Amino acid sequence: MGKKYAGRRDQRERATAYLYVYCTWIPFSDVQDWTTTIPKLFDTLATRYRDRPGGYTRIHKLPPRYGDMAPMAILELVDGKRDILFSMTARKVARSAILGTKWLSQSTRDAMYRLFQFRGQDAVKLFDKEVEHQKQVLLREDKVYEAWKRVKGGKSLRVIEDRVDERLRYTTSPHNRKIIRALERKNEEKRRKDAYISQEESKQEYEETITKYQKERTQEVENPLGSKSPEDIRAAKRGNRRTQREEKKQKQAPEN
Repeated sequence: MGKKYAGRRDQRERATAYLYVYCTWIPFSDVQDWTTTIPKLFDTLATRYRDRPGGYTRIHKLPPRYGDMAPMAILELVDGKRDILFSMTARKVARSAILGTKWLSQSTRDAMYRLFQFRGQDAVKLFDKEVEHQKQVLLREDKVYEAWKRVKGGKSLRVIEDRVDERLRYTTSPHNRKIIRALERKNEEKRRKDAYISQEESKQEYEETITKYQKERTQEVENPLGSKSPEDIRAAKRGNRRTQREEKKQKQAPEN
C-alpha cells in the first residue's frame, strides 16, 4: 500500500484508521503511533523499494531458544541501515583482504549481486565503506584474541578444566540429575588420577622419608634437648617466672 499509493492522502488516512481499529491489542508499541509509522511506510520504505519488484523482507534463522527449544528467526526489511546480510558480506570481503586472498567464494559473489541489484548508484561506495569498517573491527578482534591466547597459554589444561567444571556446577539446576551424575563421574576420575602414584615416585618418596627420619634420630642422639644446653633452658625458665611475678605485683599494686 505504501509503495502503490505513496502520493494519495486518502490511502494515508485509510492506513491510519487501520492502525487505530485493528492494532489496539498491541501494547506499548510504535505501531499505534501514526506520526511514526505512516511517514515511514509512505515516504521512507516507498522510496527505498521504488525500483524493487518484490522480496522486501529477509529471514535469518537462529538456533532454537534455550529452555523450550522454540524455533527462532530474525525478520528484517532488506536494504536498510542495519542490513545483516550487507554487514556479514562486507565482513567476509574484509577478512579476505586481511589474509591477502585474491578470490572470493561463489556464495559471497552471489550475496554481493543480490545486495547491489536494487540499492542504487551509491551501493558500491557504501559497501566499500562498510568493508573498511569491518576491517578495523577484525583487526581489533584479532588483537584481543591474541592477548586471550597468551593468557590462556600460561594456564595449564587442568586449571582450565577445573574452572569449566566449577562454572558448570554452579549454573546447573539441582534437578538436572544427568549433568550432576556426569560431574560426579568426572570428579571421581580426577581423584583416581591424583591418587595414582607410579612405582618410581613411591620409591623416591620412601627414600626421602627414610633420610629425613635418620637425620632427626641423629640430632636427638647428639643433643637430646635440642640446640640449647640445660643451663640455657633453666635460665629461660627462671626469667619467665621472674617476669610473671613482676606482672602480678603490678596488677596488685594500688593505683595512685
